Amino acid sequence: MGGTSPEVDSTQLVERRRDLVLRFCDLPGRGSALALQHALAAEIRAAEAGSASVASRTWARHKHLVRIIGDSLAFSLIHEHTIRTLGRHPGSAAGIMGQGDDFSFVMDVAEMLANSGYVPVLCDLTNLLRVGDIVAVAADHVLVLECKRSKLPRRLTNSGRLARQRARGTRAAEYLHESRAIETDGAERQALSLNLPDPHWPVLTNLAEQLSSDSGGSDLVFLGDGDAVMLITEVSDLESVFTRLDNEFTGKKPTVGQSSDIIRDPRWNCPSPLLYPVQPWLRHDLLEGEATVIRVVDIDHFTVTRNTPSGRLAEMQARSTEDGAILSVLVEGEQRSFGPGILDRVFYTPTPLVEMREALLACIDSLLTVTIADESTLSQPGASEALSDEASGVNTIGAPTVRLANGDDVTYGTVYLMPDGNDPIVVYEVPTDGEHLLHFAWDPSRKKVVGGYINGVMVKL
Repeated sequence: MGGTSPEVDSTQLVERRRDLVLRFCDLPGRGSALALQHALAAEIRAAEAGSASVASRTWARHKHLVRIIGDSLAFSLIHEHTIRTLGRHPGSAAGIMGQGDDFSFVMDVAEMLANSGYVPVLCDLTNLLRVGDIVAVAADHVLVLECKRSKLPRRLTNSGRLARQRARGTRAAEYLHESRAIETDGAERQALSLNLPDPHWPVLTNLAEQLSSDSGGSDLVFLGDGDAVMLITEVSDLESVFTRLDNEFTGKKPTVGQSSDIIRDPRWNCPSPLLYPVQPWLRHDLLEGEATVIRVVDIDHFTVTRNTPSGRLAEMQARSTEDGAILSVLVEGEQRSFGPGILDRVFYTPTPLVEMREALLACIDSLLTVTIADESTLSQPGASEALSDEASGVNTIGAPTVRLANGDDVTYGTVYLMPDGNDPIVVYEVPTDGEHLLHFAWDPSRKKVVGGYINGVMVKL
């Protein structure tokens, strides 16, 4: 796989992507995440080699869709909030061919991590992960690693690109661990615990089970008034489906979200269609655009005026703009806007609009006790055990109902080579209450600390 001519026919690339999707769907019972990523890397190299050919557009599409498979692997292993935090750095994934031996070193480190019990995700094989080279996942711990194919230094630099990378990665890890961080501009960013509804995935599963890879078809189901889910695999069935939609859809402002939007523009808060609980052949068709899941939602159903539990009058509003729908709430003359993650959960998963509306109204009092006008506090993930209101170990700030989300056990480190060989060693910062900056040097193969730095100066090895 990945070794044919840059002028390969597009149908061959479709078959190669099908094979990759099937291998992804087999995980974790069959195959390994690392073996899949070796195959993804080979395809991206082939696409980069073909980018200068007459078929450059075909290769560019291939590279993008292969990275969608990488995104899907990341979503299957890493919490979406961690993905969002590690995707805040601007730019796009780096090319692989131009990295030469540096990428080979990243692969070697990934092999070592896999042998040590971690499941490594290589960031350059995704569209979304932009901090670090590897995100390594264990049962109760996550490592975010920057890989440097150079010997362990006697002194850690405090300037230049490497220092900026280390500072950026350390801030991200601290935020994920503490659920709050001070940005470089002085603003405080918080991850709040919101009890949001889960998607009704069985609805999509049941729709898909009515179809087959041979006959195809299309169908829809209503989650409520002005709230429909459509699955389309054959255009021949569209007329009857849209006739039913016209007859039964109640609403004046239908807004449409399609799974193809997520393929074209992957985002942290929308799971990849390859994770939908449907048959593998259908997941591949969703990747290729041969099938699509469509949400048709009347955003007017978000509009409601209600007293909050504390007695304050809250008016929820939704409106359409050229840049998309905007959801906000007006309380006692003050208007606050929700981030796009809330609406995206409705538009791109089978999450009923009414359930989302009621969940947001239930937590308005809690949100109003902190500054919530920016996206960072309002578009936090919510529908998971770690972030639900019932989760244990949350920190209380202000009123008892205002909670920071449970932190994740995330560590950022830089991988170097041992001075007396080519074995990797990880250097990471250790929080202290004192005035000194402390880093440990950890040998992952032996799973022990073998040295450290105080204020950037090596003290033992």
